[in-house]
Amino acid sequence: MPRYTYIDHTNISGDVGQLDFISTQTEYIQINDTNISGNLSGVTLDYRVKSFFTQNNTGMTGIEDFIDYIWVARKNWLNSFSINTSNIGDSPSGVYEQGDIGTFSGHPWDLTAAEINFLVQGLDYTGSGSNTPWTPLQKIYYLISAMVSEFSTTKKYKISQWTY
Repeated sequence: MPRYTYIDHTNISGDVGQLDFISTQTEYIQINDTNISGNLSGVTLDYRVKSFFTQNNTGMTGIEDFIDYIWVARKNWLNSFSINTSNIGDSPSGVYEQGDIGTFSGHPWDLTAAEINFLVQGLDYTGSGSNTPWTPLQKIYYLISAMVSEFSTTKKYKISQWTY
């Protein structure tokens, strides 16, 4: 049976970083139009999550740390899931596009996880040299768009949508 946490249109206040979505195995999370504040970097999600929706909570910040958390755990998600972090206290930086792949001459989908991690950090895909580090929005682009390979239509990761 799915587990839901809905906190909508209330005057409840608290710190989002203190909410526990792992021990409750929450699959659907909606925090909308509340006074809940705090840093999203403290949020941890159960790997079975199907939706994380927080909108119109201007006291919430830390979107870039939250993107990093999702990025690091990108292979662990068990279900396709969507994320909405719109109209909170901050916004992700960058442009929603494919990040720089350095000297790699193939298709971006053919890069390994280790090679992608080097590129994200500002190294060339080999782990040496330098490259332009990826912005948070470029990470979101890759999470949503990446396929298993250049010739596949199977998504590499389970993130289906991210509204920011």
